[in-house]
Amino acid sequence: MMGLIETYLRNILIVAVIGSLLELLVPNHENKKVVRLVVGLVLLLSMLHPLVGILKSGMQGAFSIPNGPVPQEWAGLMAEGESLLRYNQSGMLNQYQSALENQVSQNLSSLPGGKGAIVTVTVDQNPSSDTFGRVSSVTLRVKSPLTSIERTALVQQTATTLGIPLNNVTVFGG
Repeated sequence: MMGLIETYLRNILIVAVIGSLLELLVPNHENKKVVRLVVGLVLLLSMLHPLVGILKSGMQGAFSIPNGPVPQEWAGLMAEGESLLRYNQSGMLNQYQSALENQVSQNLSSLPGGKGAIVTVTVDQNPSSDTFGRVSSVTLRVKSPLTSIERTALVQQTATTLGIPLNNVTVFGG
C-alpha cells in the first residue's frame, strides 16, 4: 500500500516539475497562459487517474462486504448498533416533540385563553409504522375558562399549525 502511495506522489511531483520547466522555457506571456492551462489539466488528470481505476472496478476488493450469513463475532456489534439506532431515534423524537410543544405553545399565547396552556404532543414512535414520526394527537390544558369560540379557535390554530385533523386536538380545563 505504501508503495502505491509513493508511486502516486512521485508521478504527481514529476508532472509538476516538468510543467514548471515548460512554463520557464516559454518566453511569450500569452503562450505561458496556454502552457499553464495544459500543465494544470495534465496535473489534474494524473491526480484523478487512481480514482478512475477504483470507479471502474466497481469498488470491489478491499471495500466489499461479504455476502451470506453474518460472522459470529459481528453479532454483538450489530446488536449494539441496532440498540444505538433505537436510542438515537427515541432521543430525536423526544426533541422533536418538545420543539413542537414549544411552537404550539408560542402560537397559542396570542389567542384568548391560550396563554399559559400546557401542550402535550404525541408522536408515532413505531419505526415500522408508515406514520413514524408524525403527530398523532395534541392535548391542551388551559387554566382559564373558555368560551366555545375560544376553544374552537385554540383547536383550529393547533390543528393548522401541526397539519392534523381537528378531532386529534383535545382541550382540557377552562
